[in-house]
Amino acid sequence: MNRRERVGHVEVTFEFRRHVGGMFQHGGLTLRFDSMLPFEFVSQAEWPGAENYDGDIRMAVEETLMALQGHLEKTRVVLARIEWDRVSSSKIGFRRAAETATRAAFQV
Repeated sequence: MNRRERVGHVEVTFEFRRHVGGMFQHGGLTLRFDSMLPFEFVSQAEWPGAENYDGDIRMAVEETLMALQGHLEKTRVVLARIEWDRVSSSKIGFRRAAETATRAAFQV
């Protein structure tokens, strides 16, 4: 996991990869957080083909922010990019990556 920050801004890159049963779950992403702006989720990610988990990532980010902050009034979140594995990438993998990256953005 990589984390870069400046006042009010944090960028977190995280890749989730887990073997479950006979398959892998994967999701890699970079999220940018700006706690000085009102809540908004913006995706700049380029998804391959028909696959697109923007909605699932947004839901994971919103749920995690609610748990951490108790509201969705502040913090602009930008899905800057994704890491795609054509075999293992999954909705669950991207949700887990989004949850972990969001939590990491609020850790000291």
